[in-house]
Amino acid sequence: MISINLAYVYALSTSEAISDVETKFDNIETYKAVYRFKVEDNEQSYTTEGEIFFKKPDKVKMEMLLVLKEPMKQTVISNGRTMWIYILKFNQASRIDIDNLKAFFGADYFNYQEPNLCKPFKEMNRKTLRFLGIEKLNGEDMYVFEGEPSPLQIAQGNMPSGSKVKLWVGVKDGLQYKTSIFDESGKEVIEHTFKDFVINQLINDYEFEFRPPSDAQVIDSTEEIKVKMKDILRKL
Repeated sequence: MISINLAYVYALSTSEAISDVETKFDNIETYKAVYRFKVEDNEQSYTTEGEIFFKKPDKVKMEMLLVLKEPMKQTVISNGRTMWIYILKFNQASRIDIDNLKAFFGADYFNYQEPNLCKPFKEMNRKTLRFLGIEKLNGEDMYVFEGEPSPLQIAQGNMPSGSKVKLWVGVKDGLQYKTSIFDESGKEVIEHTFKDFVINQLINDYEFEFRPPSDAQVIDSTEEIKVKMKDILRKL
């Protein structure tokens, strides 16, 4: 059982709270969790929910159900060298050569494409981060931070300019349990939640390998992603 000195936690400055979160997250090698991603704005409204598996430094698998007009099953899986996106309904598998992108973009690749799962606060502009204090979320103590989205998130179109980000991070483990995005009017337009974490248990590397069905339509999306990355990086 992890012992937490809450008197110390409440007295932390923003920089100390950030450091504490990042130190705790450094001790996590693997996790799996249940997640839910909800978008509600004037142009679109949908939810995505499913299970996520993560293994440092860059292996990830997400099995999700995208709910639009009708549910759509999708799998995103990466072994750190190749990423696959498989849509069951269309029996379509898109392949992205990550090694190719790393070689082409160098350090810029990691700024753009590295999973947010392996770096707390990556979605936020660190210069604007404020530690608001401690709140309970589903009975657990959470660090609560507020700030603006990172320039990259805005350039990618993931978060609108002028929006605010509020982040709930577990005091005991440094993991992200909830992120809320608010537009300029203060309306919540995006909510991303995680629960049922299982931490530092063995996840075999084969869990992050994917072989598309023999009859699937296979598309190589590497060059398409490269063009998008070039365009976005020019905006920064």
